[in-house]
Amino acid sequence: PLNRWSVVLPAVMAEMSVGSIYCWSMWTPKMTTLTGVVASSPNDFTLSEVVPVFSCAAVGLGMGSAALGTWVDKVGPVKAGTTGSLIWFAGLMTAAAGAHLQSLPLIYAGYGGLGGIAWGLLYMTPVSTTMKWFPDRRGLATGITLSAFGAGAAIAPPMIDYFTSMFFEAPDYLGAAADLALTTLDDGSQVLAT
Repeated sequence: PLNRWSVVLPAVMAEMSVGSIYCWSMWTPKMTTLTGVVASSPNDFTLSEVVPVFSCAAVGLGMGSAALGTWVDKVGPVKAGTTGSLIWFAGLMTAAAGAHLQSLPLIYAGYGGLGGIAWGLLYMTPVSTTMKWFPDRRGLATGITLSAFGAGAAIAPPMIDYFTSMFFEAPDYLGAAADLALTTLDDGSQVLAT
């Protein structure tokens, strides 16, 4: 027979992964300097454009949980957890594509839409599973599982810092702006005159 404690590790891993959704505020400053790199450029998103992405994810959590709650019970934790993980992956990849392509709708669809649905699935599935496997210790099993959700939000920031600094490339210093021949483009950005 399967040891009931064996369901706790996958539940913890799922909760930890989706707990990183709370780290959206670490991405927002980076979103405002995608093209400007060290400072915002006219082509970059503004904070007021990217901050509400998290609110959309929270709406997706509620709507996804309401719409998929009975489905999670029907198909079981493996299928629901796998589906949630794949949606979370697709959401992150869609948001990354949106950042790369400077497409705000893709960022909203990825992190705000798909990320919110995945948040609902990956939050709900482990909690309901551990509660069923531990009817005599529901509080303990659920507490362990949900503490991993918070741990995900604590573990993700150093990882985000590490990986973004690994791929960050500062522009070459060309001298003081007063000493450079600059031309202003139609969008208001300034570039070196050639």
